[in-house]
Amino acid sequence: MDVVRFNTSQSEGGHHLIVYTIDHNVDLPPTLCSQGGQPSWSQIVVSQIPTETQSFPEGVGFHVRPHQQYVMETHYINTTSKPLTVQSTFEAEYAAPGKVTQRAATYFFGTTNIDVPANGSLSKTVTCKPPASMSLKTMFGHEHRRGTGVTVDLLPGGKGAPARVYETKQWDGPPIATFEGGRALGTSDAIQVKCDWQNDSPTSLGYPHEMCFAIGYYWPAEAGMMCISGGGSDECQCITQGNLDTGPGGSTVEVSLTREEGIVGMKGDATTGAPIYCSLFRAQDWDTFTPKPGTSPYYFRDQVDVPLKTTSDKASFTITDVTPGDYVVSCFMDTIRGGFVPGSGDIVNSLSPKVTAVAGKTTHTKAQLDFAVP
Repeated sequence: MDVVRFNTSQSEGGHHLIVYTIDHNVDLPPTLCSQGGQPSWSQIVVSQIPTETQSFPEGVGFHVRPHQQYVMETHYINTTSKPLTVQSTFEAEYAAPGKVTQRAATYFFGTTNIDVPANGSLSKTVTCKPPASMSLKTMFGHEHRRGTGVTVDLLPGGKGAPARVYETKQWDGPPIATFEGGRALGTSDAIQVKCDWQNDSPTSLGYPHEMCFAIGYYWPAEAGMMCISGGGSDECQCITQGNLDTGPGGSTVEVSLTREEGIVGMKGDATTGAPIYCSLFRAQDWDTFTPKPGTSPYYFRDQVDVPLKTTSDKASFTITDVTPGDYVVSCFMDTIRGGFVPGSGDIVNSLSPKVTAVAGKTTHTKAQLDFAVP
């Protein structure tokens, strides 16, 4: 089926609603999940306003394959002094068979290199070129509550005079720009995203407590696209999401993670609850110490604000819906404030344990952060 129109709603406190498609049924109750879903999930809706309707030009839409399941990721923030009962809704309108000839998807342009000082301000700019020609349908900025503005400029040919295509000073429910007929963006053009923050708290802030993205829909697309700088590097890199077939799932892997004391070359502080990211790579996709070129993790989980103050403290990761097979566990702690992209000075587990996921069972394994990325 091809989806050509979305209707979404969020009740009071709604920060965002994201809808994905998954290749198979996941028979689980509502549960906490990593922001951004899983590598095999295809993002088809991103909304951060109370109600939204999006329809696409004739011949353009999101393709939903047979037997796929929708997954809704909701994020609510309660700023009141009382409990809130919350609700999100998602409706899809389908086209007649054969009417859609070009696939749409979501895009993200931005950076995860965020380190807003305590009682201070920060501005970050990232310039990205798309990996293929595209037409932008919509655009909106995404920050958290210390954000004071997002601007987006289009640089024709990558170096022409910048043309402002989006601007907002609202972090909560920012406006959506709609480009009727599509805003063309070629591979030689560049998108420049600038984010500003004012932090009036006594602690510094990094990703994911703060974010910096320009988000929207585009076509033609093979999969969702994320073009970001991270890991302390200003270079923008583009990755796709949702075009990875991870199989039928059906098992669980639990990872217990500790850290070593006095890791040489580590930058930042490992005791403050810096975000930790753990991934499962297929065993055949792993070299001795790193993944093989061109491969991606099959599963992903994160922990934020879980301080490993001593070498006996642990962070736990429960990775559900894992397809039975052999995997390698790869984790790192973002001590450099580079986001979910590892960079120089972050600490990783140099000894990557292998784990075998068994159908219908939970497998336990241990890992230790013991090495700083050069």
